[in-house]
Order: sequence, then C-alpha cells, then structure tokens
Amino acid sequence: MCFLFIISAFLVFFCENCETAACSCAQCSLELLEDNCTEIIGHIIISLESQMPPYEMIEYKLENMQKLTGCLTIANSGFTNLSFLQNLEIVEYSEIGAAASCRTYANTITIAKNALLRDVSALKNLKILNSGENTEYGLYLVDNPSLCLEEEELEAFLRFDKFYAPHFRICHENLLNSGFFCFFA
Repeated sequence: MCFLFIISAFLVFFCENCETAACSCAQCSLELLEDNCTEIIGHIIISLESQMPPYEMIEYKLENMQKLTGCLTIANSGFTNLSFLQNLEIVEYSEIGAAASCRTYANTITIAKNALLRDVSALKNLKILNSGENTEYGLYLVDNPSLCLEEEELEAFLRFDKFYAPHFRICHENLLNSGFFCFFA
C-alpha cells in the first residue's frame, strides 16, 4: 500500500510493498514523482501559485493519473484550465495518512479561489466520485470568477453525490463564437 501527500505541490510518499510507479520513493517532491503514474493513493493539494513548481511539471507528472484515492484540492492557482486531469476517471475519498490536508475544505475535490480558471472540461472523464462520510462535499467549485461551465458539464457534475457550486456561469454553445458566451446561473 502506498501513501502520497502533497502540500503546496510537494509530495511525500510512505510505501509498503509498493508495486505501482507512484510509490517508488520514501520521501520526494513533485519533481521526483515517477513518470506515468496512473494511480495515486494520498492527497493532492496544489495551492499558492508562488510556491508551485512550473505548470509544465505539474501537467507532466499528473496527466496520466486515472485514479486518486484521497482528496484533490486546487486553490489559489494561476491555472486557466485543468488539462492535466484529463485522464482522471475515479476519485475515492480516503482519510489515509495526513488527512488533515483534506480537512481544510472537507471535500473530496475542491476547486476554489482560482481567479483565472475558465475551463474544467478535463473533468468530463470523471466517472466515479466517492465521497466519504466525513466530507462536506464531493465536488466543490467555489470562488472561481472566470469559470464557465457547459451545460453537459453541469449535468455530469450534478450526478455526483454532494456537488456544490453556488455561483457559476453557464456557457451557451450557440454563442461561443460570438464573444457572448455565458449567462449567469
């Protein structure tokens, strides 16, 4: 079993009988995370743009992730999209290891306070989102003032247990090319 903890985009691994690429080092930073990890057990917290490694590294290290057992928090970043999550299909909440890192927001997936974030379509491949009993929300989208959801994205997110997004804009497909692409929901 492998445990991974990211705090401000730094990883710490605790491994027992590690068999996956994600669990090959005892303690390492994002830079040392093995390439092509498809499953990560632990908590991914990407926060505070000034303390994050370059976007290209985050994208390269996480773009193959298909399953996360833990929580995912993206807050106060400079991201305009989450393309590095395009292969993520399963997120299962777990309080393994330093679960206090997930209790900051108490959600399985938190995407909050990202002023430049416009697009979360990379999450369209998310098929399973299992929230734990101790989570407030499964998918929590708050304080992302530039975010615009397409109707299909909203429909997909609504099927997840404990979805919360109190203020967002809906992208209207017919108006995307005209420059008038959103209305408030």
